[in-house]
Amino acid sequence: MLKYSFITVFSLVGVLACQQHSPEALTGSWKAISVVEENDTLDLDLSNVNLTFNSDMFLYQHTQKDSMRGTFSLKRGLINLYVQKPEGDTIVIQLTELTDSELILRMNHEGKERFVTFIR
Repeated sequence: MLKYSFITVFSLVGVLACQQHSPEALTGSWKAISVVEENDTLDLDLSNVNLTFNSDMFLYQHTQKDSMRGTFSLKRGLINLYVQKPEGDTIVIQLTELTDSELILRMNHEGKERFVTFIR
């Protein structure tokens, strides 16, 4: 039984590692609908939280007035955000799911695991 379980887990990890998404699949505007931090859904106002990808550029709007913009790259399930404004920085986010209508990102927020779900 242990051998079967190991093979099943190994196969699943192999399939997930092979899933590749192109930067073009991210293109468009995404609206945040939920934030889960350490298995708890946070009660946040997400009405102004939007993420837009165009070509190799991104814009992350997190309040009516505050935003980040810059370029991005996507490799092996990781999105590298190269923030140009408000100040230079690099943020790495794991892409956990991407469909035509849904995007789920995994990140570290102040030392806590956070999943943010967006829809088109």
